[in-house]
Amino acid sequence: MEPISSNHYSVDTQLSDAVDALKDDEREAFDKAFPEWNTITWEPSPLSHIDTEASGVDVEYTSWAIDWIEENTLITWYEGEPYLMGDDSEDPEEPYEL
Repeated sequence: MEPISSNHYSVDTQLSDAVDALKDDEREAFDKAFPEWNTITWEPSPLSHIDTEASGVDVEYTSWAIDWIEENTLITWYEGEPYLMGDDSEDPEEPYEL
């Protein structure tokens, strides 16, 4: 398991970090599923939350994007933090120490 973002960040910021971690085909597929991502508007300082109204997206947008990432990539949220899982990853049900 490799941490992608911190559980100290907002879920929207964690999502942004996870999207940034997507590789080639995964990112292309994400962009097809969520084409508005690249034009999303963030709330004014601190830039930690998506402004759903200004972005023209549903308030559940972040949840849907996270669900898509967990279903279609090796990134999963565990104890409030996104991790990249791999073939040699520990079981996410087991405690993990950084």
